Amino acid sequence: MLATGRVVSFGDNQFGQLGLGVNAGITSTGMPTQIPDLVNIKAIACNHHSAAIGQRGELYFWGTGVFGTFFEPRVVVESDISEVSIGGSFGIAKDKDGLLWTWG
Repeated sequence: MLATGRVVSFGDNQFGQLGLGVNAGITSTGMPTQIPDLVNIKAIACNHHSAAIGQRGELYFWGTGVFGTFFEPRVVVESDISEVSIGGSFGIAKDKDGLLWTWG
């Protein structure tokens, strides 16, 4: 994540975790590439799938996970998320009230 709140990704894309879109034709890249749909991001976590928290607390997912495969970031929780962590095939997020959201 850049100081501007923009997100770049690079590495393996076997699970769509780069978030660069199915049409990008990218299987992997060693060059940091900006993810167009992510702006004003305040936190990020990555593994086989990735997640980011926007400035309004919205939670974005991309890559392969329990929700399917998203080749580009997609909002899955609209607001109030304050923290997120991702493991190999699971994730956990905490909202502003301390409620935990888990998946896997």
